Amino acid sequence: MNYLAHLYKRFGDYGPLYVLAAYNYGETNLSRKMRRFGPPAIVSLYSPGYLPGETREYLLRMMTMWVIAAHPGRFHFLLREAADPPFVPFETAPRRDVAVGVAEGGEVKK
Repeated sequence: MNYLAHLYKRFGDYGPLYVLAAYNYGETNLSRKMRRFGPPAIVSLYSPGYLPGETREYLLRMMTMWVIAAHPGRFHFLLREAADPPFVPFETAPRRDVAVGVAEGGEVKK
């Protein structure tokens, strides 16, 4: 989620589709395109040549999921509430400092 937040800070002024395009295509690749050709209109994001086909397909899929999630009944989808998984406590072995272990005659295996 931190990476998406970073991308939103960098590309969010252009709109959420630019954030998703940067996530899929790579922020450096999208930045280069925007420097070279300027930020396109949203319609241009789907035009062949600006973004690779894989990224255009990704944007289309994300938009489709976004619309369905916003209006599930309209598309005959039933979204059920997901239950939180049960919390199962467990114990772990105490941590040991590597330097202490070596000093006590242990060895570091790679």
